[in-house]
Amino acid sequence: AGAAAERERHGALDGVLLPREGGAVVWGDRGQSRCRLRRDAVLDNVTFVIRTMALFSIITGLVVLVGAVISSRYQRIRESVLLRTLGASRIQIRKIMAIEYLFLGFFAAVTGLFLAILSSWALSYFFFETEFVMELQPVVIVLCVVVGLTMLIGAVSSRGLTNRPPLESLRAEV
Repeated sequence: AGAAAERERHGALDGVLLPREGGAVVWGDRGQSRCRLRRDAVLDNVTFVIRTMALFSIITGLVVLVGAVISSRYQRIRESVLLRTLGASRIQIRKIMAIEYLFLGFFAAVTGLFLAILSSWALSYFFFETEFVMELQPVVIVLCVVVGLTMLIGAVSSRGLTNRPPLESLRAEV
């Protein structure tokens, strides 16, 4: 009881400096400071978990993308044979495939970014009760990387499709 009475009598002196927004500093209770430190530690842990899950999702998405592009190789062979039979040149077929993979990567990136931004906003607004701030640079980088990877994987999986005659291609793949 003596310690509590002593704290009450000297309560204004028994505290710590607490930072506030805008660079201001206020005098506060030590308990308040400990609570803030615990909250910051929890937020650091939540941030780590979210980043780890994001990395896992990116790796999983890349595996799915590679699988989808490679599994569509038979369809690309059929399209290539049909276009070459109709008189398309190798360059035209390569341009068509490049444009197809460009749009595929673009729409995949836009869809993924939309869902990521929407879920980030929802987490910050409803769970953390903070203002959502989005930086444009990482969004543009992710968009370019996904489009570039999709085009690269598509080009690698489609290589050699236009080098053989159409009939030979059909015989080899069927």
